[in-house]
Amino acid sequence: MDFTSSSSESATSVAIQADGKIVVVGAVGIPGSQTHADFALARFNTDGTLDAGFDGDGKAMTDFALSTDWATSVAVQSNGKIVVAGVSRSFGPGPYDFAVARYNPDGSLDGSLDGDGRVVTPISEGSDDYAARVVVHDDGKIIVGGSSN
Repeated sequence: MDFTSSSSESATSVAIQADGKIVVVGAVGIPGSQTHADFALARFNTDGTLDAGFDGDGKAMTDFALSTDWATSVAVQSNGKIVVAGVSRSFGPGPYDFAVARYNPDGSLDGSLDGDGRVVTPISEGSDDYAARVVVHDDGKIIVGGSSN
């Protein structure tokens, strides 16, 4: 499955929604772009076809302010919203930071998370921080774990 005709894709995590639909996350690399890589999500119906009700074609890409981003983990909230954690690094040299995005069930970014559906959090200033796992607590709080160099 291609996100664009000249992109490279990788998958890193999968979650099954309550309705049986499958959400896969990872990264899409876009040669020649300033962002280098973006969060990539695809949602599949139970029969394995892309779910056209998710962002119009079953696929969504998210950039964090012209940066290199990749998703490493996904969780589905009880209300159907999709929470994705990963890493982001501003364009050019600099450290990687935790990155979280939340999507509505239709694949659009959920603006109730930090105003635009995306948030980047440095864990330790100047160090590379890698988010490895996201879970959603019963009370709706998002918990992200990972490492910091």
